[in-house]
Amino acid sequence: MSPKLLRAACLTALGVAALAIPSGFLLDRFAGQDVVLVLPFGADAIEINRATFEPGEAVAAIYGTPVGGDVGRPGSTAKPPTTRVLFARADRVLRPVEDPSLTLLKVDKQAGDNPLQAVTVAYLAKMTAAGAAIVGVLLLLWWRRAARPPVSA
Repeated sequence: MSPKLLRAACLTALGVAALAIPSGFLLDRFAGQDVVLVLPFGADAIEINRATFEPGEAVAAIYGTPVGGDVGRPGSTAKPPTTRVLFARADRVLRPVEDPSLTLLKVDKQAGDNPLQAVTVAYLAKMTAAGAAIVGVLLLLWWRRAARPPVSA
């Protein structure tokens, strides 16, 4: 392989390694939001739940079954656990009138509807940075070896 091509590949790999983690952070910063994942109820069940809702009860349980925590159990007043998701579809996001500070995201786990979570992007960014750094260092060593003048005997 030519030394110029090796140098370009090395610089590209090291550039990807340097930019992977900041890119993941920027994606999270600008496209992420904290939501409570809920398995949604039908419209008629939501109306019944709203009619029987009393202040102090878990608001997320009106709109569906919260994913995680003990908030789905009767009598639970705990705030449901939030999950940071990226690129949440606007038609699936709910802001309950009972608690406007809460953001719910309707997910259908049975249909395979799994939103992209920030922890997944962070993990992918770390693994990409590590892999690209290893490849970059190996290419650097190969380039340095290829760029050396041959030893005459």
